[in-house]
Amino acid sequence: MFNNIVEATGIRPVVIITDSDPAVDAAIRQVFTFTYPIHCAFHISHNLDKNLRKLLANDYQSFIHSFYSCRNCITESIFQQRFEKLIEDYPKAKNYLEHLYKMKSYWAHCYTKYQFTGGMIASSRVESVNACLKRLLNNSNTPLYDLMIEIQRLLNYQDKEKEYEFWCLSIPHIRNQNDMNFLFSKIDQCLQEFLMPTILKMHRNEMNQSLYYVANQLIQDVDVHEINC
Repeated sequence: MFNNIVEATGIRPVVIITDSDPAVDAAIRQVFTFTYPIHCAFHISHNLDKNLRKLLANDYQSFIHSFYSCRNCITESIFQQRFEKLIEDYPKAKNYLEHLYKMKSYWAHCYTKYQFTGGMIASSRVESVNACLKRLLNNSNTPLYDLMIEIQRLLNYQDKEKEYEFWCLSIPHIRNQNDMNFLFSKIDQCLQEFLMPTILKMHRNEMNQSLYYVANQLIQDVDVHEINC
């Protein structure tokens, strides 16, 4: 597959985010000599849950906290210290942790930080497209045109989500704002009676951001008689 990518595009990526499959890592090293494989954060979490949740039982949540504290270390020396402490504190997970340690340069931040990823640590976008493909390909009667339209619709939706996120981040003074704007004080009082804190905060953020919307009035010729009918 990787050979076909090179033949079709002539592109040899600097970084590829994979699902931690050793066969994929081996193929990358064989075809893309200078490409750095990084293991997807979502798949790491998924594999930890699958392999260690039952084994660690009640200790699993504290283990996860310690694991990511180790994974996110900036320096290799601190990573090494915390990883050894992880094995010491959770001996039941030793075998799996030693398996992960062999691939540490693909998932530990102190190693991957030197690679440019544009802030990406997971293959979520590709996974969502794969889910779309699986859903449509289960029906062998799906035309190729419909398949491409669906993929493009999904990509456009993701682009719109990113545009909205960037827009929200461009308004720094409303971030983490706890007090409601005075324009919505009565609405806020009503919401407080019925909503839990988390949902209430989401509504407050939406109302605060609404002050920054740009609204354009649309003038349309509407027949009043048609509406009444």
